[in-house]
Amino acid sequence: MGLTIDNFLEKIGSFSRFQYKLLFFCGFMELFGAGLQIMIPTFLSAEPPWRCKANSSACNLTGIFKPGDDKYNYRCSIPRGDWEFDTTEFNSVVSEWDLVCDVSALSALTKAVMFLGYFIGVVFGGVLGDKFGRKPVIYFMFCLNNIAALAASFAQAYWVYVLFRVLVGFFIGVGGLGLYVLSVEYVGKRHRHVVGTALFYFWVLSLLLVALLAYLIRDWRTLSIVGAAPGLLHIFFWWFLPESPRWLLANNKPNEAMTELNKVAKFNRKEMPAGDLEQKEDKQRQGDFRDLFSSVTMTKRTLISWFAWIGRKKTTVLGLVVAFISSVIAVFFQRDLKNTGFMVANIIMAQVVAKFFINMSFSSIYVYSSELFPTVIRSVGVGTSSAAARIGSMSAPYINWLISVHIILPYTIVAVLTFICTVLCFLLPETKDSPTLENMDSVNSTSAEEPTDEKLPFEPCKEKEDMGELLLSQSYPA
Repeated sequence: MGLTIDNFLEKIGSFSRFQYKLLFFCGFMELFGAGLQIMIPTFLSAEPPWRCKANSSACNLTGIFKPGDDKYNYRCSIPRGDWEFDTTEFNSVVSEWDLVCDVSALSALTKAVMFLGYFIGVVFGGVLGDKFGRKPVIYFMFCLNNIAALAASFAQAYWVYVLFRVLVGFFIGVGGLGLYVLSVEYVGKRHRHVVGTALFYFWVLSLLLVALLAYLIRDWRTLSIVGAAPGLLHIFFWWFLPESPRWLLANNKPNEAMTELNKVAKFNRKEMPAGDLEQKEDKQRQGDFRDLFSSVTMTKRTLISWFAWIGRKKTTVLGLVVAFISSVIAVFFQRDLKNTGFMVANIIMAQVVAKFFINMSFSSIYVYSSELFPTVIRSVGVGTSSAAARIGSMSAPYINWLISVHIILPYTIVAVLTFICTVLCFLLPETKDSPTLENMDSVNSTSAEEPTDEKLPFEPCKEKEDMGELLLSQSYPA
């Protein structure tokens, strides 16, 4: 009987020098290719204050007016030629294309459309990653992402800018998914959570970096160019990124998988153990979207992962419960109008606590999702789960807008959704210290703690299909 990839990794290093190197390159792409590009539109779309023009007869107000000021919307009642943006501190796409008053929704759209692209990207990314491999999908998507980000910096029309931001989101969705899957597939079961969490440190660094860049660079085009410039290094990453041995084995390429494992052993200065890779089937079928619903167990895992996209059970429940309580507290603080200073301070504190604990749940999200799905459909499973999360990302700017309807609405919606996630979390299995699932049969063998794995009315596809036909035939979440 042969050895599994987990057996090999335990012998040649499941989290050693090779994995550190891989984590560095994946983290670099996460920092500059994904995190920075996702967060930078917050500053590119910031709205500068306005003031009356010096010789205006219709606008007689003095000073400058920022969002939240009493007279801020006054400009919408006077001719456009009687007021101007005050761009002494910064300019943005809002001042570039006049995205205010009747077209103010277009400003929020510049942020939402990128997540629309991300949504589409993670759906297709799962299919592409499982069909063509982790390495080529990651490499080409991040190179194209960098081109689109630079092109957006030079856009001369609003809709051209929007188009390139959609493409940025799409390429990040496809390539970013592969980063997590590739990183997790190169470590043993004892270190999966470490890798998943470590990649989020690079994400946090991108939050800090984008704030620093926006503080130092006040012109939106220059800021966009500087944010995209480090991505030029991605073109050299082809020679540093490996292919996943798990994907190679699942696609009937045991020799190539052994080659990759030999590279790991050599870099980690370990001896390869004697033995061949275990293949449970002479020919392992490539999974696809339909396999996510091939049984009751897989359907339950898929749908709950889509809705909650949560971390491991104990950590997730704790994080979600505290985040839910903090959101409810924020709702009640909103009603305390007697002491404005007290109200604001406590609202901020409740929000910070909620943010901390929801991040605690989110930090292991990719790890947990990748543990729920076997190798043959891991990219599809994680990808569609991430796609479901982008619905929340696209909705966020408009949920925030509901504060104009009633001040407690945004917090109430967040609290309710967090509570639902907490309840659904109990229906998923604990995956900590469990072996990595490699095929569909391994899902059935580990589902004893879940409801009987009854077959659904339809069967998964039996053979690989042409990619174009496959993409056209699937019903992806909308």
